[in-house]
Amino acid sequence: DEVGRSAGVGSAELIGELTKTALRLEHKDPQSGDVFVYRSGRAAVEEDAQFRGVWISGARTGRFSATRWKSSEEPRKRKSACRRKADAEIKSKRFFNDLKDDLSLLDRLGWSEKRWKEESKLEKGRAILGELRRELGTTLEHIGLSFHEHTPLLKRVERAMEVARERGDAMLLQQLRVDGEGRSDWHALFEVQRHFGALPPFRATKYLEPSNVRHALRGLEVSNRKLFGPQGLFIGGARTLVDVLNGCCSVASREQRLECLRKECIVGDVSLEEAFEVQLQLVIRAGSSEFVWQPPADFRLRTGDRVFYEQAHVWNEERRSRNPPPGREAEEMARRLSEFELLISGGNSQVFKEDFEFVEMTARSDGGAALGVPAFLEHSVSGNIEHAKALFDSEAQELGGWSHRPKALNLGPLFKTRLAGYRRHRTREIVWGPRESLYWERGDRPLCLLQMAQEPVRVMFGEHEEPLGFHLQDSRAGGCASSAGSAASGVGGGAEVIEVVEGSLADQRGIV
Repeated sequence: DEVGRSAGVGSAELIGELTKTALRLEHKDPQSGDVFVYRSGRAAVEEDAQFRGVWISGARTGRFSATRWKSSEEPRKRKSACRRKADAEIKSKRFFNDLKDDLSLLDRLGWSEKRWKEESKLEKGRAILGELRRELGTTLEHIGLSFHEHTPLLKRVERAMEVARERGDAMLLQQLRVDGEGRSDWHALFEVQRHFGALPPFRATKYLEPSNVRHALRGLEVSNRKLFGPQGLFIGGARTLVDVLNGCCSVASREQRLECLRKECIVGDVSLEEAFEVQLQLVIRAGSSEFVWQPPADFRLRTGDRVFYEQAHVWNEERRSRNPPPGREAEEMARRLSEFELLISGGNSQVFKEDFEFVEMTARSDGGAALGVPAFLEHSVSGNIEHAKALFDSEAQELGGWSHRPKALNLGPLFKTRLAGYRRHRTREIVWGPRESLYWERGDRPLCLLQMAQEPVRVMFGEHEEPLGFHLQDSRAGGCASSAGSAASGVGGGAEVIEVVEGSLADQRGIV
């Protein structure tokens, strides 16, 4: 302030450096040309970051205070995935422990404190939910409300809250566990369950972890009626299927079966992946909204199905560039992709894109840290022995003179797993749509598509089917939308489902 008044200016252009613990700024007086340097060795954080220190200009010196002002338009620094996960863990742990004490859960269930600590969040949530349901049933019966068995619990709670507000019944709101902001413990519980219980198959393993990798898969509707007809065609090749589908043709000879299968396959002898280097990740059946993840070779693609796919390529995370696989030309890959999309659509539908999330396959240290591909799996290939031998013969010298061939992991036949991508630790590249000859190195991260039972993909319901069994919450404002089933509840794209009723239509069709 003293410098500003003496110079007769209200503002000055500053240059310098701001760190977490210190500030250094300098500016030149526009009239005298003197340089003023401001130093602060410690930040006193009060609301916005406040700094106090000394300023120096030649022989003159003094004290100053400064406040860093943030514009409302300035983007906030996004917390890391690990930090967000840790914050959610702490918040949910406190919430569960508070409910446990409030419900006297251990006494009711006969659990010890030791067992409570050892149980997973999924089991704790189920135990709490069981007690809350018991409470809710008594409350609803008392006020005379009844619902269809597929009506979400959150819908029932919100209807009871409306009745309590209409009556001005504070005691009823307390029984429904509503806080001062109008939200109930029910909503918080389902948000926690949604966060930690979205992947029941993956909860049982410690070898998968959420990844910050998001990728847009290309989508297309199968519209080539002339090619696919009413029965559809196999996505695999006849040479692969001839030994798998022994009963598909009445003829006994292998050559005759092969000839018969060629007419039943999209490309003939080879699969879609071999012909166009395109990997199908998800198919949504027309009419039934059935989700088929990583469809096998004997899967029939039919008219009206929606396919999500990606062509093999290498993505450089540092340069943000997409490159063709080694030994391929970009023009050739683009031509093959166009041919594939024309074959599937017949030129009658347009390509669209949908964002998907992925999980990383990783080994763990004794302390729980993710290590990626462990030592005993390095120098391996995803495919079988033939793939390992071919790689050893063709690239051994180029990759450093191997003394023995790579191990064959046989991911598909043995583990029923197909990689959607492969993240290189050293080069920071992601190989999308990797083939079975993919070579594994220590520290790399194999990527799998996040196969939730529920995906943010449009699924059709009929009004006559209500209640549909899912409950929407506005993810932007934090409020809840009325959605025992109305398909129009989530218009605007800012809603997500936080509850699905077991046995309901939403549960059967796999939609969240």
